[in-house]
Amino acid sequence: MDKESLLVHLESALKIEESHTQHIARFYIDDYDWGEVEDEHVRRVKLILRVIEKQTAEHEKIVNEMINWIRENGKDEF
Repeated sequence: MDKESLLVHLESALKIEESHTQHIARFYIDDYDWGEVEDEHVRRVKLILRVIEKQTAEHEKIVNEMINWIRENGKDEF
């Protein structure tokens, strides 16, 4: 794949996955009305969402590092 196409795909994936996942997780952690769901279930779901949020941030960092490496690399094909 040529360098520019790869960068476009990686940046698009990064924008879609990382930004949306973090916003959705944050909504369910902070703002969602859990209604009559048992407190223990809500607590467990929120713990899982925090892990997802943290892993998403780590994934974003990794993909950004990869994008920077590709940009700096002299190759035109990957």
